[in-house]
Amino acid sequence: NHLMRTTMVEEIAHPLVELVGALAFSGIIVFAHYRIRTGAITTGDFVSFITALALLMDPIRKYAQANIKLNQAQAAGERIFHFFDLPEEVDRGEHTPTTFSENIVARNLTFAYGDNTVLKNVNFTIKKGEHVAFVGPSGAGKTTLINLFLGLYHLPENMLFIDGRDICASNNAARRDLFGLVGQDVFLFNDTIAFNLCLTLDKKDEKTDQLRDALKTAYATSFVQAMPQQEQTIIGDRGVKLSGGQQQRITLARALMRIPPIYLFDEATSALDNESERYVQK
Repeated sequence: NHLMRTTMVEEIAHPLVELVGALAFSGIIVFAHYRIRTGAITTGDFVSFITALALLMDPIRKYAQANIKLNQAQAAGERIFHFFDLPEEVDRGEHTPTTFSENIVARNLTFAYGDNTVLKNVNFTIKKGEHVAFVGPSGAGKTTLINLFLGLYHLPENMLFIDGRDICASNNAARRDLFGLVGQDVFLFNDTIAFNLCLTLDKKDEKTDQLRDALKTAYATSFVQAMPQQEQTIIGDRGVKLSGGQQQRITLARALMRIPPIYLFDEATSALDNESERYVQK
């Protein structure tokens, strides 16, 4: 609604201001023509009126532009305050896992969005060290399963276990520390490549060798080294200065920097070319 309103104001403001200005000029010309013929005003007075009106038009145009900016700011402000008003995440887990040593087990895992059941009676066991792929069409529940691992959706008890303990018994922060996630949506900050890679590390852990190893594994070394400041290059908001494949490789390298016990890749090589994808998978 705010976008539609802002667009409408933006599209109407400019022609409306120009129309009002044109009508004002026309009215003054007609009025001045009559007054000059009757001798009520001189030609100099007429020119003064026209000049004053021309000078007045620029502030009116600026006011119209300011109104557009105010509408945009109002829309952004309402979205921000709506975010602040959201209820805090409920964390009922008391267990604080620090390691992953055995397996991940699903027992009759079932999950639905309202009346739409996405996962129904899913059972599997993934042992530590195994590489497992969940394959299916769009909407099959692959991303939903990853979100359940991370506790982004509420899951009933006794369906998903890590090392024999119900995942619902673990607090969210500790559970999420077990995972390194590379999702479908790439999010990078308007800062250096090194900052984005070391985002989740303490400053004392920011090691150049570890950073370059992560870039090498993600097949990103070549294009990073070709940049003017290499790892210190600013990549823009959401990595706008990089291509889609480069953004994805930086995100892969960021996950590798943490060295978590479990990695979750949600179509993590979808933006890579065939050669890069084969290298990363290897």
